[in-house]
Amino acid sequence: MVLLLASVVWDLIAVNPSAAALIAAPVLVVAAAWLIFRIEASRRTDRQRIAYARDIGALLSVTPREFEHTVGAVLRANGYDNVEVRDGSGDQAIDITCIDRAGAPVVVQCKHYGLTRKVGTPEVKTFIGMASAHHRASSAMYVTTADFTRGARDLAAEHGVALLNGTEFLDLARSATA
Repeated sequence: MVLLLASVVWDLIAVNPSAAALIAAPVLVVAAAWLIFRIEASRRTDRQRIAYARDIGALLSVTPREFEHTVGAVLRANGYDNVEVRDGSGDQAIDITCIDRAGAPVVVQCKHYGLTRKVGTPEVKTFIGMASAHHRASSAMYVTTADFTRGARDLAAEHGVALLNGTEFLDLARSATA
């Protein structure tokens, strides 16, 4: 449909160059309106995600992929820039990339677990290895709906990885200004 419309417009302009101005103005208005709509829809979605990120029951009811988008929305609302939720397949242990308030790049791993399951040392070790060796990240964050084992916390502290358990993430979501 778009190609057909573009072809008709191109032919009209070729026949009557003065028609270009008559066509360009409405096309630009429609393009601008579409862009504004998409930005507002994205903000509305972020607000909705942040709203349910403030309640652990609602947060646990979403899919792991939606949890990643929720973490992205909360980070954006807390001053992180260029927040990009990566494709789930082949993400190389990184779910989100962003820029923190100081301008440093950050890689984020998200785990949507039930409240009784803890992120352990092996998972944090894999994340640290991929974040530093593969992604060459200088700053890393691991976010979960659950909690971390003592060993995972010690390892993360040794390597400067920020950990956010479910309670800490809820606090961050509650402080978000979307």
